[in-house]
Amino acid sequence: LLRELSSKDRFGLVTFGDEANLEIPIKNLTKAHKESALAKIKALTTTGCTNISGGISLAAQELQSIQSPHEVRTVFLLTDGNANRGISSKEGIVQLTKSCLGANAERREIAIHCFGYGSDHDSDMLKEISRATEGGSYYFVDSDVDVSSSFGDALGGVLSVVAQSANVKIRIHPTAAASG
Repeated sequence: LLRELSSKDRFGLVTFGDEANLEIPIKNLTKAHKESALAKIKALTTTGCTNISGGISLAAQELQSIQSPHEVRTVFLLTDGNANRGISSKEGIVQLTKSCLGANAERREIAIHCFGYGSDHDSDMLKEISRATEGGSYYFVDSDVDVSSSFGDALGGVLSVVAQSANVKIRIHPTAAASG
C-alpha cells in the first residue's frame, strides 16, 4: 500500500496491542519519509492483546491534528484478532468509530477500511466498524494473494473518491469561438 502512495499523499501509522502507539506521525510522503516508514513497518512485531478502540482513537486524533487536511482521508484498520483491551464490545467500538471519524459541524467524515487476517478475527465486528462511516469497507485476508487485491480494491476506492470530487471547467477562448 505504501509503495502506491505518492509525494502528494500523507501517511502515518498507529499500532495497537495492549496499548495504542503512534509509530509514524502523519506527514507528507517524501522519498525519505517513505523509506523510513517502510523500514519501520518491516521491523514491526506483534505483542500483547488487541486494543482496536485505542488504535481507532489514536488514528482519529492524529488525523484531526492535521492543518489543512486533504479532501479525502481514510483509516486502514488491520487486525488478526478480537478486541480484548480497551472497549471490547462491538456496539461500543462502532459508537466510538462514529464519534471519532464521523462527520460533524467541525469536520468531514473519515472512511475506515477494515482488514481481518486469518480465521480468528471477529469479522462481524469489523464489518460493523466499516459501516460506521460512509465509504468504509471490510476485507477478509486469508492469504498473501488476498493482501494485494484487498489493498488494491480499498485504495482504488479512495482514489476514485478523489476523482469524483474533482471539478473540470472548459472554457473556449472568445477568439476561438468566433473563428469556429
